[in-house]
Amino acid sequence: MRRQCRPFILLVSGVLLLVILSMLFASCAADSRISGKAGDSEQSKWVSITAGKGHSLAVKSDSTLWAWGGNGVGQLGDGTTDERHFPVQVGSDHDWRFAVARFAHTLAVKSDGTLWAWGGNGHGQLGDGTTSKRISPVQIGRDKWASISLGRFFSTGIELDRSLWAWGGNGSGW
Repeated sequence: MRRQCRPFILLVSGVLLLVILSMLFASCAADSRISGKAGDSEQSKWVSITAGKGHSLAVKSDSTLWAWGGNGVGQLGDGTTDERHFPVQVGSDHDWRFAVARFAHTLAVKSDGTLWAWGGNGHGQLGDGTTSKRISPVQIGRDKWASISLGRFFSTGIELDRSLWAWGGNGSGW
């Protein structure tokens, strides 16, 4: 009986070792993917994040904005339509307060309250008066914004004066 258990114990031990090693490797790979490419200094930590259909953006403590993921209509705001597997900085500004991503467009507010938009715009969801996609941030109006929320093809916001606004697609009263 003792000899029959030995191969089984060796098999179970080997499987457990492989599981532990693969979990450790996956954890290290995921950690280096995000912090390794976009920097991870003590002065610059991640403070907020948002995700769209296939893209994500995050603001660091130095108020820089970073984006990664799908970018077919410029929703990363990096001036291209290239997919990014690691975070890339959106412009060189150091005054981003927060960003909001949705289906294929992004809106962000800077520390001065100004609203910026980029990405898909087939329904006017960027609010720039066109239906043209934007691959880099464009300022929307001159107003100061407190809050922004996005739907698939529309955007909404509250200005600092507490007035409520909506623009873009209006199917079913979106």
